[in-house]
Amino acid sequence: MLVNLWIEPWRSMHNFGLMDDAEIRRLAQYLFTGEAGRRHWTMNSDGSRADQRTARTRAFCRIFDEELA
Repeated sequence: MLVNLWIEPWRSMHNFGLMDDAEIRRLAQYLFTGEAGRRHWTMNSDGSRADQRTARTRAFCRIFDEELA
């Protein structure tokens, strides 16, 4: 649950243009240094991918997927 409380504000700020792709990438790298972050994204990213209405929402998921890989 704590990991979700970090990711959701990042996604919202990215969607509103308050964070750029480079900052999201940096945060994803940091998040995935721990098992909890990797496990959370692996298990729960389908919900994020379901909202693919804009280029920014697609970019957010793509960045997180790339950093997890």
